[in-house]
Amino acid sequence: MLDVMPALMKDMMSTMMSYSINNRHFNIKNSIQWK
Repeated sequence: MLDVMPALMKDMMSTMMSYSINNRHFNIKNSIQWK
């Protein structure tokens, strides 16, 4: 189980990174629509 953790953490990090990038893009599109 312990040897799986680093890969799991790396996968979580990349997922969070891509999520935050998509979320920022979504917020920018939303703010443009609201103006």
